[in-house]
Amino acid sequence: MQVQNTPPDRSRLGATPSWKKVLLYLGLVILIVGLNYWTARNETRQKPEAAAKASATADRNSSISAGPSNQPGADTNESPQGARSSGTTSNRSSNKDERPIIAKSTSRNETPPATNDGDDGPVIRNMRIRDQDGRVVYSGDVDLRPTLDRIARGKRLRFPNDGVVFENRERRLPAKPSGYYHEYVLPTRGDDGPGPQRIITGSESEVYYTPDHYKSFRRIK
Repeated sequence: MQVQNTPPDRSRLGATPSWKKVLLYLGLVILIVGLNYWTARNETRQKPEAAAKASATADRNSSISAGPSNQPGADTNESPQGARSSGTTSNRSSNKDERPIIAKSTSRNETPPATNDGDDGPVIRNMRIRDQDGRVVYSGDVDLRPTLDRIARGKRLRFPNDGVVFENRERRLPAKPSGYYHEYVLPTRGDDGPGPQRIITGSESEVYYTPDHYKSFRRIK
């Protein structure tokens, strides 16, 4: 009996089973996932190292830019920065304490303070007497004693407002009835007129001095 050999089906021999394909695809997926995980892990490790290197570089640059005073072996004659700042602060505070106090000058348009409550003596030191235009006509001490003696003797000068009633219109003296105050001219050296200086007396023996024609007063007694 003759046996007929049937040639094998090459399409079946060359075909790969489906389960092998599944394993192949699964292996590729696992490989890709593993590569991604490894890459991400290396990047995570490298970031702190890079940050640490950057910080170290910045510290090194700052120490270099700080100058020789912050480095070992620097000149010991130079004070540290803290000492310099402390000394500067103390110098500023001492300069502030030693700064002279300058009184605000009074312009012609401003009204000087009212009556001085304290008693001044008959000689007032270092006065600057100005005329109606603001020019200094006298600078120095003002002695009130000759005028006070004249008032006590009842002697009057040639000026019409010497010895007349002072009405206190500016209200810079304590309010009193009309006729309570009288004014007397205190002549200013170098001024032929009555000038800006006056002495005001009260009925109860008060004495006031004004160097600027009633703008301000000093209590004499």
